[in-house]
Amino acid sequence: FAYGQTGAGKTYTLAGDRRQRQPGLQDLAIDKLMKLCEAAAADGDCESVEVRLSALEIYNEHVRDLLVAESQGSVATSAMGSGTGGPAWDAGMTDESKLEIRQSRESLSGAVKDSGPFGSMHVPGLSSWEVHSMEDIEEALRRMRRNRLILL
Repeated sequence: FAYGQTGAGKTYTLAGDRRQRQPGLQDLAIDKLMKLCEAAAADGDCESVEVRLSALEIYNEHVRDLLVAESQGSVATSAMGSGTGGPAWDAGMTDESKLEIRQSRESLSGAVKDSGPFGSMHVPGLSSWEVHSMEDIEEALRRMRRNRLILL
């Protein structure tokens, strides 16, 4: 999760700079997770491991799924925006593709879990990709970069 003003370094902190071979937090975390899964499988500690990846972007109170099939890309011409998302934000979005964040105290199985004072957050309809390798993750990251809102 990254929050801040345009140009504050959110993308750099999360994604790093591949050209300079400087990994971001997401690269480091994904690499560590994949190594833990490989080690658990090699040690026989588990029968199988399933790793899934989801990505969303929130801007002007709109939630966008960054793993959907690529759109033409959304470009906002003002850092301030219209306050409503404006035509650039909503380009290519149907009512079915608009997502909302939901809060719940129940797990997917229906059992109440101890998830702190705010419960758990989920986004019904958000894409989830099963990933098996760093190549799968790189493809997901490429799609995420293409689908992000870009402010000019």
